[in-house]
Amino acid sequence: MSVSECIILAAGESRRLMAYINFPKQFLKLQKMYLIQFPIFSLYLNGVERFIVVTRRDLKERVLSLFGILDGVTCEVLVNDFVHRENGYSLYLGLKATKSEFFFVSMADHIYPPTVPQKLLSVLSDDMDVIIAADSHPRYISIEEATKIRTSNDLVRNIGKNLVEFDCVDAGLFIMRNSILEIAEELVSFKEVIGVSDIINHAIHKGLKVRIADIRGTPWLDVDTPEDINKLLNGSASELLNMLLEKYYNLINRDLHR
Repeated sequence: MSVSECIILAAGESRRLMAYINFPKQFLKLQKMYLIQFPIFSLYLNGVERFIVVTRRDLKERVLSLFGILDGVTCEVLVNDFVHRENGYSLYLGLKATKSEFFFVSMADHIYPPTVPQKLLSVLSDDMDVIIAADSHPRYISIEEATKIRTSNDLVRNIGKNLVEFDCVDAGLFIMRNSILEIAEELVSFKEVIGVSDIINHAIHKGLKVRIADIRGTPWLDVDTPEDINKLLNGSASELLNMLLEKYYNLINRDLHR
C-alpha cells in the first residue's frame, strides 16, 4: 500500500530551547538544512505528495516557502492559535483537512532516515487504525525523556512519557487512518490540553487497532534540548546528520540555487 498524504505537527513553542536559540526551533539550521526539512524530505522520498503543516500563525509564510523545490508536491498550512492545547490539538486540526483514508503524521522536530517511513509502509494493512514507528533499542535518545510504549504481540496497550513498564519508545512518526478523527473530536470536546498520546490511548480504549513497526536500532533523534543539538553537530549523532545531508544532496542544492 502507498500513502501520499502527511500531517506535520509544527506548532510547538520550544520552551526547553528558548535560552539557547532566539528563533523557532522548526527553523534551526543544521548545516545546510532546517530542522523541519528532515522529516519532510524523508516523507517526500517515500511518495508523499500532499503535506498538511500545522504551525503557529507567525510561521505560516515561512513554512510555505519550504515546498517550492519539491516537484509535484502541494502544501496546506493550518494555523493553531491555541498552542497551549498541545500537539494533540494540532493533530485534530490536521485530521480535519485530510483527504485520504491513510496518511502519515510526523513531528516536525524528529530527524529520521527514509527507511523509517518505509518500515511503516511495510506493515500497513486494511485492518489497522494507527501504526507507530517504535524503537526497541534506541541509539541516541534519553529514555527518561522519551514517550514510552507498552505492547503485546506488536499491538499497543499503552503509550505515554511516564510508563513504568514498556518495551520500546515512540520515534515521532505514525501512519493513521481517518477513523482517528472521531476519536480526536471526542477528546477535544471535553479536554483542554491534549497530547497525541492521549488520542492514541483513547483510540485503544475505543477498540481501534494500534500497532508498532519496530525500527530497532535505526538512527533517529528527537531534537528537544541543547544537548540534542550538540549530539547532531559535534557528538554521537553527527553520523546521522551527515548521512542525511548526503542523501538529500540534490534537494539541498536545488533549494540553494532557487
